[in-house]
Amino acid sequence: MTPTVLHKEAMKRDAVLNIRLPNDVKEAVRRAGDEDHGRSLSGMVVRILTEWCAEKGYLQSEPQRKRGPSRGK
Repeated sequence: MTPTVLHKEAMKRDAVLNIRLPNDVKEAVRRAGDEDHGRSLSGMVVRILTEWCAEKGYLQSEPQRKRGPSRGK
């Protein structure tokens, strides 16, 4: 994926999405999240979907910014 990242201050998470997917895909996303600044599975799914939608023109992307300090996860 490209390094395009959406930022709108703190992205509001106000919707729930339940999906079924193959276990190997879930584990791959979990591992990717661990390697990407310790993101949770949910956080990594949001990042993947957000970047894909921005890349395809479904979401407007904003310039990438530096990450702030960790919230102690």
